[in-house]
Amino acid sequence: MNMAKAELSPLGIFDQSRLGRTQPSDHRSPANQAYNKQLHLAGKITRHRSRNPLQLDYYLYVPSAGGEGAPVMVAVHGVSRNASAQVRLFAPLAERYGVVVIAPIFSTTRFPAYQRLGLRQAGLCSRPDEALDAVVDQVGELTGARTEHLSLFGYSGGGQFVHRYAMFHPERVHSVSMGAPGWYTFPDPRRAFPRGIHAPVGFSGSLGLSSELFEVPMAVFVGALDTQRDRRLKTSVGIDAQQGAHRLERGWRWVQEMQAAAREHGYGTRYEFQILDNCGHSFQQCMQRGQLGQQVFDFMLGRLRRPLAAVSPSGFVMFQAS
Repeated sequence: MNMAKAELSPLGIFDQSRLGRTQPSDHRSPANQAYNKQLHLAGKITRHRSRNPLQLDYYLYVPSAGGEGAPVMVAVHGVSRNASAQVRLFAPLAERYGVVVIAPIFSTTRFPAYQRLGLRQAGLCSRPDEALDAVVDQVGELTGARTEHLSLFGYSGGGQFVHRYAMFHPERVHSVSMGAPGWYTFPDPRRAFPRGIHAPVGFSGSLGLSSELFEVPMAVFVGALDTQRDRRLKTSVGIDAQQGAHRLERGWRWVQEMQAAAREHGYGTRYEFQILDNCGHSFQQCMQRGQLGQQVFDFMLGRLRRPLAAVSPSGFVMFQAS
């Protein structure tokens, strides 16, 4: 392998997106584990580019024990495109629990509407869900990780992406954790996507309240101070009436609507809502003050047992959910 062409970035991330390489044909073989170590994947954050025409860049963390048979977590950034911060802050937990982390970088030029799976007023742009699928397949080949079912996390705009990805591709999703999305796709067949689940014309893929969707547990985490109607919060008379005035209220309403839809279809799916004390709309603040990372891994691994936060019609109150 030609190491002369690759250098550590100022962030200490090894960029292998431009390296030519060949791989063992059997990606789950012992030879592939040796190949991973040769590429210096294990125990490091590396940067790559998918081989398909969409060419999605992504960060990858493989635990020091290797990726063979490991579960996969996908962490999706918000509009600040802070994918490197996400993978750095999740890496210690991924190391502890033996999880491979993929953090895609949805560029503003190629994926301007990634939060809405490529749908915008001017028409469709590149489909970020299809680009992510190609990345996941590539990571499976590269590491031997289990890519059949993904644990998804997204903060802010990334939270919008991951729950909408799950609605279109529930068969690929193990769990969904969201940090303070600005707005949601509600389980309402009367409203067009992305506010509801009525698929728009020309948008390929199956969208609806399927049994596979109701088998996916989902959690929403929002900072207790995240009540500002800032310039990045999508607002309108219709959205405010349907979803609420701010991210805290909108997260609660969406969880309630999803719970009601699941029960109506005979499912007792886990939909959780957690308020993070002393946190505003900041990923790093939620990770440091609110222990968001540990709570996401707890939920992902099925160990979320903390009291949940709920809202009453008159305001926000705390109580233990039944």
